[in-house]
Amino acid sequence: MTAALAGPASADWTTNGERVYASSINGFFSRPDGRGGLLLGVNDDRTNTTRKFYAQHVDSSGARLVGWPLDGLPIAAPSQDATPTDMVADGVGGAFGCWMLNSYPSGRKYDVWIQRFDASGRPAPAWPDSGVMVAAKPQDELLPILCDDSRGGVFVAWQDIPRERALVDFYPRDIRIQRFTGAGRVVPGWPDSGIALTRAPGDHELNQMIPDGTGGAYLGWNDDRTTPGVHHVYVQHVAADGQLVAGWSEGGVRACDDPSLEFLWNQSRHAMIRDGNGGLILVWQDNRSGAG
Repeated sequence: MTAALAGPASADWTTNGERVYASSINGFFSRPDGRGGLLLGVNDDRTNTTRKFYAQHVDSSGARLVGWPLDGLPIAAPSQDATPTDMVADGVGGAFGCWMLNSYPSGRKYDVWIQRFDASGRPAPAWPDSGVMVAAKPQDELLPILCDDSRGGVFVAWQDIPRERALVDFYPRDIRIQRFTGAGRVVPGWPDSGIALTRAPGDHELNQMIPDGTGGAYLGWNDDRTTPGVHHVYVQHVAADGQLVAGWSEGGVRACDDPSLEFLWNQSRHAMIRDGNGGLILVWQDNRSGAG
């Protein structure tokens, strides 16, 4: 299976798009590289045995950057059973990438790993070839996402399942966050296992994280703490030192607190952006009007 990238009407682009990947894939995602080009994260199954995290990097004309072959470059060690989940540009031509590592053949233990690679797709200086484990804990860590910290480093947030609470199908989930320097070290002052953002009962499904522009981050998730199975959107604001920003309560802030909407389903699929004045704009989907 191959992937093709379609660009705008430009003399640099062919009518039917540019071929950017030529290996067998089982899903992919794309992220801006911060320079007009594109980072492509690929769940690669070329070996037809385990999942591999490969990436591709193309410029604004659709051409692969120097050193990037048509079948991409491995971000996680090729020996790992790795499911890629996110990437974010590092601001100097490279990027950070994260993945879930299947630690046991049973598939019931996942760890979160992160890697930084340079513009040529090779591990950045000071980063080991196999990447860095985000949190060495006995429970499952799932579906990590990234955002830059506006200081050359990166935030990693993930869904965490305490063994004493785990039921079936990876529920219920908590949310944790960690911050790394550009050299792959935990930022001083942050605990090695990261910081728990949700201690309320219920399930918490991590959805999005964006930088706040001052060294911190906003996080949004779906939460059924008040009524099992009925989800609401919550948001949290974490400062650069891992503390909550003044005015933000522990456990997050519910985006819509109208009691008449308490039992509406599917308040979810939210997205947020900074408003340019120190706050954010949040949108979500719900069925208050009777639509799905």
